[in-house]
Amino acid sequence: MFYSADLVSKFSHNFSTSRNSFLSYDLGNSTFVYPESKNRVFERSQLFDTIDPDRRPVLLLNQNSSEFIVNLLACWISNRPVVPLCLPSKKRVDFIDTIVEQTGSLIYTIDNNHSQVFNLRSRSSSLLSNLAEVTSDTSNISASVLSSYSIPPKPLFPKSTAVIQYSSGSTGSPKGVLITASNISASLELMSDAWNITSSSSFYSWLPLYHDLGFVFGILLPLMYGCRSYIISSADFAKKPSVWLSNLSSLEITHTAGSTSGYAMATRQTYYESLSLKACEFCMIAAEHISSTVVSNFLDIAIPFGLSSKALSAAYGLAESTLAVTADRISDSLLTLAFDQSGLNSGFAHPSSNGRLLVSCGYPLPDTRISIEDQDKVLPPGRIGEVVVEGPTVMHGYLGDSNHSQLLKLYTGDLGFFYNGHLFITGRKKELIIINGKNIYPEDIESAVKSNFKLFANSTSVCFCVDNDDGMDTIVFIAELDRHVSISSPLSLFDQINKLIIDLSGRSCHDILFVQKAQIPKTTSGKLQRLKARDLYLKHQIKVLYSFYDIQTKTHSLPCEAFTAEKLIRWLKDYENENGDPVLRSVRGQFFITLDSVGSSELKNFIKSSTGITLDDTFIWEYDTVEKLVDFLQLEGI
Repeated sequence: MFYSADLVSKFSHNFSTSRNSFLSYDLGNSTFVYPESKNRVFERSQLFDTIDPDRRPVLLLNQNSSEFIVNLLACWISNRPVVPLCLPSKKRVDFIDTIVEQTGSLIYTIDNNHSQVFNLRSRSSSLLSNLAEVTSDTSNISASVLSSYSIPPKPLFPKSTAVIQYSSGSTGSPKGVLITASNISASLELMSDAWNITSSSSFYSWLPLYHDLGFVFGILLPLMYGCRSYIISSADFAKKPSVWLSNLSSLEITHTAGSTSGYAMATRQTYYESLSLKACEFCMIAAEHISSTVVSNFLDIAIPFGLSSKALSAAYGLAESTLAVTADRISDSLLTLAFDQSGLNSGFAHPSSNGRLLVSCGYPLPDTRISIEDQDKVLPPGRIGEVVVEGPTVMHGYLGDSNHSQLLKLYTGDLGFFYNGHLFITGRKKELIIINGKNIYPEDIESAVKSNFKLFANSTSVCFCVDNDDGMDTIVFIAELDRHVSISSPLSLFDQINKLIIDLSGRSCHDILFVQKAQIPKTTSGKLQRLKARDLYLKHQIKVLYSFYDIQTKTHSLPCEAFTAEKLIRWLKDYENENGDPVLRSVRGQFFITLDSVGSSELKNFIKSSTGITLDDTFIWEYDTVEKLVDFLQLEGI
């Protein structure tokens, strides 16, 4: 049996050259150097054993800090599993409480700054308040800190478990994936060979450490192979996306990775002419649906700065298989091919010069066997089915399962096909929309709207299937709008989008929604949660700005066409004259309404008397321009 302590021992000779730096805008920088930190690692391991001699999993809440590696190795040298987790914001407390219950953990680790911000020890509403908190300042904690806590039974999992990785949960509730030390060892070796990783390699990552790609690519690979690595938080990257390519240049990075959305953000930035990406040998794109448009746009930006056209590489993987399953090799060119859309909808992949562009995820890593199956029947190349994985990196089940032996076959829930040895992913099995026997992939519709409507090119959008009033499957499409965007003719735009979706699916939409930012649910790693969005839609829990369904079905006793922008502006100017305070501000052709609470109340009464529509008291914050307010009132009155 291969344990996590054996994993540390196997790669320990590389630790002396590894240098892992955590960069932060707000918290300062910290670096992990093993020779200088060795004693601290062993002392931390002894502290964990003092608090919890049963060696239950430790929750790693550390972000962007060398303490993450200290605690990781401290757990592993005593064969204790780790659970990398996101920081417990208000929205995530319930999620983390569930994990506390599932893992039976008695300890969580967190850096000093976040400990002070979250005050977890005093938050009695969270199960975390019952656990022992360990920070860099912690030198000793007695097991008595848990004396008032009703300690749950230790869950069953293989003794060789090194990581309990919580899957992103894009189509269901997150589950604890049991990853053993042998899974990790095999995965690291396969990836290092495929991507030419040596002690002279240098890594850069902004991916979250609680995500499998950020954890394995950002931490384990450079640590175990003695490389230099630089890690920034995903929050810092989001604040200033240009920092990614800028640091690839200044730090002479050879290996980096990111999601499709991350590459899209990078292409929308401005860079200095002195930027150089010549040192970068490997830019991996993975973690979510790979857009051919994003790939093309990134290469257009990066190649003039010296990036080799072969440096951008695609990969496919999942937590249940300890990250990578397929990948381009470091000398391969990324492959993009067009396939007939009607064939894809029928389950067949036929190359076509004007079909749907798909990006290859590479081909299987050594010792990894992949088949495409439908109801346990293996399909030939060119047929679409569920991706099934076998090999040494496949997990030992989920936490809570009765059987913890390594799975012989991993049914991924992803749909795809093989063409000339390359794996192409077409979508998620549970999210597939079937209309008149045709397979409609949500990604196709979402990408088509982005491509055909400039307004939505950079917005988040999602689509899914619901039953219409006749009990037939129809599509709902939702797109987020930036706060400053207003639409003068929503019905016209709805009609254009509906026609596009009819062309793709053969059926009119049940509904098209434009919503505020951050309304579409995502996993902590940024993947769209289409099934959760569907659930929120059916429960009327999405804050809607414009709805196609409402326009088609809603009637109102008083017509609203007469309530024009001119009428509203005239009332606002009369109010200005009466009160002596300006309440209209013109910015770039838009009239912003700057009423105080008294004025807002009077406007609310005027609108009710004119249209019969009663607004809530916060309407002035949502509809802060004349155009937005009139559009809303016209929609309500139709």
